[in-house]
Amino acid sequence: MFSRVVRRQAMKEIACTLAAAAASELAANAIGASAARALTVATMTALPVHIPTGAKILAGEEDLDFTLADRLPLNWQRLYHSRNRSTGMLGTGWMLPFETRLIRFQADDGSLQFVWRDITGREIGLGAVEPGDIIHFYEDGFTLYCTRQGVMLLQNTDGEHQLYEPDPAREGEWRIARIYDRHENCHYFTWNSAGQLINIASDNQALEVELSYEAHHGRLAAVHQCVGNERHALVNYRYNEQGQLIAVQDADGITTRRFGWDSDCGLMAWHSYASGLTVRYHWQPAAQGPHWRVNAYEVLDEQQQSLEHWVLDADEQARSAVVTCLSGGSTEHHWDALNRITDYTDSYGARWQFQWSAQRESLSTVVNSEGQRWELAHDERGNLTLLRDPLGRATQTTWHAAWALPLKTVLPDGACWQYRYNVLGDPVEQTDPLGHVTRFSWNDQGDLVTRTDALENTARFWWNERGQLVREEDCSGHSATRQYDDSGRLLSSTDAAGNSTRFHWSAAGRLQRLIRPDGRETLYDYDRAGLPCRESVDGVSERQVARNVRGQIVSETDPAGLQTRYQYDRFGRMTALLNPNHDRWQFDYDNGDRLLAQTDYAGRRTQYGYDRLGQLTQITEYPLAAEGELTAPLHTRLTYDALGRRVAKDTADSHTEYGYEDRSVELRRTTLARWQQAQATGEPVEWEETLRFSLDAAGNLCSEDNQSGHWQHEYDPLGNLLTTRMPDGSALNHLRYGTGHLLQMNLQHGGRTFDIAGWQRDALHREISRTQGALHQETRYDALGRITLRRATGEREHAFLFERRYLWDRQDQLVQQMFTEDGIGQPGPQCLQSRFGYDARGQLTHSIQPHQEERFHYDAAGNRTDSSSATVWHNLLQRLGGTRWGYDRFGRLNWRHNGPQGEEQRFSYDAEHRLTGVSFTGNPHYQRAEYRYDALGRRSQKILYPHHGEPETVTFHWNGLRMVGEQSSLRPEQATRYLYQENSWEPLARVDSIGESSEVYWYHTELNGLPTRMTDEHGNLVWQGQFSAWGETRSESTPQQLATPQNLRYQGQYLDRETGLHYNLFRYYDPQCGRFTQPDPIGLRGGLNLYQYAPNPLTWIDPLGLSKCSSGSKPDFYVGPAGPSATMPSTAYRYMNSKFAAQTMESKSAPLSYFGYTKYKTGHDARDAYQIFYEKGNPDSWSDARLLGEFDTLQLYKNGVPQVKVPLANGDRGPGYELFTSAYPEYGKGGALQLLPVEKGYTVIFDKVSIIPE
Repeated sequence: MFSRVVRRQAMKEIACTLAAAAASELAANAIGASAARALTVATMTALPVHIPTGAKILAGEEDLDFTLADRLPLNWQRLYHSRNRSTGMLGTGWMLPFETRLIRFQADDGSLQFVWRDITGREIGLGAVEPGDIIHFYEDGFTLYCTRQGVMLLQNTDGEHQLYEPDPAREGEWRIARIYDRHENCHYFTWNSAGQLINIASDNQALEVELSYEAHHGRLAAVHQCVGNERHALVNYRYNEQGQLIAVQDADGITTRRFGWDSDCGLMAWHSYASGLTVRYHWQPAAQGPHWRVNAYEVLDEQQQSLEHWVLDADEQARSAVVTCLSGGSTEHHWDALNRITDYTDSYGARWQFQWSAQRESLSTVVNSEGQRWELAHDERGNLTLLRDPLGRATQTTWHAAWALPLKTVLPDGACWQYRYNVLGDPVEQTDPLGHVTRFSWNDQGDLVTRTDALENTARFWWNERGQLVREEDCSGHSATRQYDDSGRLLSSTDAAGNSTRFHWSAAGRLQRLIRPDGRETLYDYDRAGLPCRESVDGVSERQVARNVRGQIVSETDPAGLQTRYQYDRFGRMTALLNPNHDRWQFDYDNGDRLLAQTDYAGRRTQYGYDRLGQLTQITEYPLAAEGELTAPLHTRLTYDALGRRVAKDTADSHTEYGYEDRSVELRRTTLARWQQAQATGEPVEWEETLRFSLDAAGNLCSEDNQSGHWQHEYDPLGNLLTTRMPDGSALNHLRYGTGHLLQMNLQHGGRTFDIAGWQRDALHREISRTQGALHQETRYDALGRITLRRATGEREHAFLFERRYLWDRQDQLVQQMFTEDGIGQPGPQCLQSRFGYDARGQLTHSIQPHQEERFHYDAAGNRTDSSSATVWHNLLQRLGGTRWGYDRFGRLNWRHNGPQGEEQRFSYDAEHRLTGVSFTGNPHYQRAEYRYDALGRRSQKILYPHHGEPETVTFHWNGLRMVGEQSSLRPEQATRYLYQENSWEPLARVDSIGESSEVYWYHTELNGLPTRMTDEHGNLVWQGQFSAWGETRSESTPQQLATPQNLRYQGQYLDRETGLHYNLFRYYDPQCGRFTQPDPIGLRGGLNLYQYAPNPLTWIDPLGLSKCSSGSKPDFYVGPAGPSATMPSTAYRYMNSKFAAQTMESKSAPLSYFGYTKYKTGHDARDAYQIFYEKGNPDSWSDARLLGEFDTLQLYKNGVPQVKVPLANGDRGPGYELFTSAYPEYGKGGALQLLPVEKGYTVIFDKVSIIPE
C-alpha cells in the first residue's frame, strides 16, 4: 500500500496564533502559573486579539454551540480568525472542526505540491506528495499517508485519523470523509452535489446530525440531531445580506452570540454575548501583506457605554507592540519572524524572556526579571523531555514511540512513575515510585473494562454504544448504574444501595429538574443569557441570583428574602460586598489586577505589598482608629525562593523559616529580636522550635518531628494508612479491606494490644456496625444517606442499652431526636424526645429538649440576638442573654463579662491574632492563664495560675492537625491519648496511661461529633454530659473518677474550663453565644460573617475554626505549616477532557493541573465558571471539562506544605487565594475558586471519577 517513508518539516509563514494557549498550559504545568500567565497575556489580549499579527480570534466557550456524547464526541466549536480569508459554512473567516482541507497546487518549479488548511485557516506547506508516500511531520505533530489509490490520511499524535477524499465541487481540493480514533471509532461525513456537508454519523449508529442551509448564500442555517424518527434542533444561524454571520441561537431559543461587520474591510466590527456585553474592534491595514490588524478595541455595556478601552500600538518592522489600557497600565511585547513572543514586560516592570526551538512552537528557555531560568528540552515530536528549574532540579520524561503518551517520568527527588500501553495506546500498567503496579484492561472500542490495583482488587466497568458508563462494579461486587436518553443525556444515577437520582434537561442541555432518591425535586431557572438564576428546593426553599452584563453575580437572595450584594468596577473587579445588614466590605486595586487593600465591615484596613514578580511580600493590618487611643499596625513580611515557595515569615513577634529538601520540609522559629541580633552579630541563630515533615517517594507523609517527638506512618500500596508509630513506641494499626475501607483499629502499648474498634460496612462502604469495648453500635441510613438510627447494645445477647432515632425534614434539617435507654431500675425503657425548629435560612430557632427549652433569634447577617428586631453592626456581638463582650481594635474579643456569675475575663493576643493570655476577676480558681503555640499554629501548652499553689502546665501533643494527647505538670506520670475516626475530628476513644498500665474509654457522640457519653471496656458509664444546643456544658457526671477531665466538645474543639471557651485550632469558640471570638483567619473564604460558627450546630461542624461543613462529611479544611494562609478545603474537583475518561476512570488518578472547590453538574457550567477554552480537534484546546475527578486535598500536602500556587487569575499575585476566577473572560464568566499544583506531573488519586453531561 505504501512505497516510501519520508521525514519532512511543514512550511509555515507564522506560528499558529492559538499556540500560546498550548504553550501556556505547558508552562503552567512545568514552570508555574506566573510564567503561563505571562506567556498568555504576552501573546493574546483578554478578548482575544493576537498581538504579533493583530488578528481577531474567537474560539472560546461562548462559541462552542453544542457537544454530543459519543466515543468520538462531536464538539461543534466555531472558530473565527480574521486572517482566514477562506469562506466556509458560516462565512468568511469562520471554520468548524471538520472544514480543514488538503489543497494541491502547482509550484513555481512545476511540481504538484500540497498545503493543509488547518482549523485557523492557516495554510501549511506539505511539499510534494506521491501515491504510496508516508510523510512524518514529527515537529508539527502529524503524519500524512497517501495510498497508491490516492487516499489521503492525516494522523496526529493523539491517534486521531482524518481521511480526506477529493471534492468534486472544488478541483484540487480534498475534504474530510471520515474521522477515526485509535480504536477505529468513526464519524462519517456526507456531502451533497453542491459540496455542502449535510450529514455526520457515527459508525455505531448512536450519533447522527443533519445540516441544512439557507438558500441565498448557501450558508449553514441549522443543525439537527436525529434521534429515531425525530429531529431535535441543536443550533440555528442567521446572516445579513452579505452572507455574514450575525446571530447564533441555541436549542432553548437563547441568542448566545451576535456579530457586526466592518464595511471597509469586511472583518468583524463587534460581537456581543448573551448577557449583552459587547466588544467593538477598530482596524487598520497591516504594514505588509493584504491583512488588517486590530489597533484598538472597547468593551461596552448594554447601553453602549465604554467599560474598557485598549489600544494596540504595533511596529511591525521592529516586531514590537505596546498595549495600553486607558486608565490602566501598558505592556511591551516583542516577537520573532514566526510571531512567537520573545520578550514581554508587564505593566509593573516585570520582564519575561522566551526562547523557542528552531521552527517549532516549543519553548526552550524562560527567564524572568529576577534572572530565574527554566530550561526545557523536547524530543523530535515536540514532547517535553526535560525541565530544569532555577534551582537546577530536573524532571525527565520519556515518551511513547507513536503517541504523545509518557512512558516514564522521573521527578527531581528521583521518584519514578512508569507506564505501559497496549498497541492502541491504552495504558495497561502504571507503576508508582514505590514499585506498586496498577493494571488496566480495555475492550476493542477503547472502553475501560477492568482496573486491578496494587492489592489485586479489581473493579469492572460497562459502557453503552456511545462510550458512556452505564455500570461500574467495585472490588466487593457492589454495582452502581447510570441511564441515558436517546440523545445521550444522563437520566438517572443509581448507587450500590439502589438509591436513584434523576435528571431532566432542557433542549440545550441545561439542567431543569433534579429528583433525589426520596422524591424531592430541585428546579432550576435560567436568565435570558442562559445562566442559572433561581434554584427552588422542593417548592419550599428558593435562592435567586442576579447578574451584571459580564455575567457576574451582583445580588444573592436567600430563602428568607435577604440579599447579599456585590459591586464591581468597570473592569469587572469586585470593589465592594454588602451583607444583609448593609455592612460594606471594600476592595481597592491598582491600575492592574493587584489587590492593594481591603477594608472590613467595621472599617479596619489591610494593605498588601508585592515584589516585582507579583508575589505577596507584605501584609499590613491597621487597627480601627479610636480617638485618644494609639494602636500600632501589625506587619507580616514574606520571602520566597526561586520556585515561589515561602522561605521566611516575619511578624512583630517571631521569625519563621521554611527549609525544603526533595522529600522533606523543615520549619524553624525564633523570636524576631533574637533573629535580628544573630543577623547583626553573625552568630548562629538559636531556634526556639523546629518542626520537620518527611515523605516517601509516592508523596505519603511518613514522619513528623515535633515537640512530642518522632511520629512515623506506614502505608499500604494504595497509600492507605496502616500504622502510626508514636514517640513513646506505641503503634496504632489499621486493618483494611478492598481499596482501603477501614475494618479494624488496634493500639499496641506497653506490651499489650487494645482492640479500639471493628467495623461492618454496607454496599456503599458506610459504617453500619462498630465495636466499642464490650458494646456494639449499630447505624442505619435513609435513601439520602442521612443517619436515622444509632443503637448501642451489650455483648450479652445483644442487650439493649440506649439508642437515638433521628427524623429529618425535606430540607435535610434534623427536626426530632428520640433517645431511649435501658432504664436500669425502672419498669421499662426511658424515652426522651428533643425537637428542633429552623427559619427559612436554615438557622436553628428553637431546641426543645427534656428539662430545657431554648429559642434563638438572628439578625440579617446571621448573628445571634436577644430579639428578632435587633441588629449586630459589623458582626460585633456585644450583648446576649446577660453576657457582655468587648473587642480590641483588630476585632478580637478582649473582654467578657458573665452576668450571672459576675466574672470578668480580659484577653490578649500575639501578632498572628492567637490568644496568648487571659486574666480573671471573680474567678474562684484562677487569676490568669497563658497559651503557647508551635510554628504550625497548634496550641502546644497552656499554663494556669491558681490563686494558691503552683502553676499547672498542660502540654498538648499533635499528629498533623489533630490533638492526640495531653499531660499535666500536676500529674506528670499520667498521659491521656485521643483516638479519632478516620479522616475526621470525631473522637473514637481515649487511652489513659500511667507507665505501662492503660485504660481505654470509648466515646458516644451526637451527629455533629459532640461526645455525650464515655464508657469503659465493660460498657460501664464513666462520664456523661448534657449540653445546650450550641455546645455549652450544662451538667456533667462522672460515675468513675477520671484523672483528666473529659474536655472534648464539638469536632476539633477542646474545653478550657478556666474560661468556658472551646479551643478550636485556629480560633476560639464561645458556646454561650455560638460564635468565634476572633475574625476568621482566612477572611471571606470562610463565609461572609467572620465570627459565625454555623447556621445550625446540630449537623454542621468547623473542626479547624476556619469554615463550616456538614458533619456528615470529612473535615472541611486542611491547613499546612504556614497556618491559615496554607489552608485548603479538604475536597477538590478537577475538570478534565472526557477523551481521557477511560484511562482516568480505570486508574482513578491523573496528573493534576487546574482544580477548584466547586462541584458543577454540567461541563458547560464548569467551563463557564473556570473559564476553560475548548475546541474539538484543536491541539491548543484545554478541556471539555466533562470528566470530573473528586479528590482529597490532603494529597497535595508534602511535609505539611500544600504543593499549590494561587489561581492563574491572580498570576501568583495577591493575598491568599483568588476569590473569583477572572483571567480568561473570553472563555467564560468565571467566578470559581481554583488553584494550580507547583509540580508538573503531580498525580492525585480520585475518590470518584464521573462523566458529567454537557
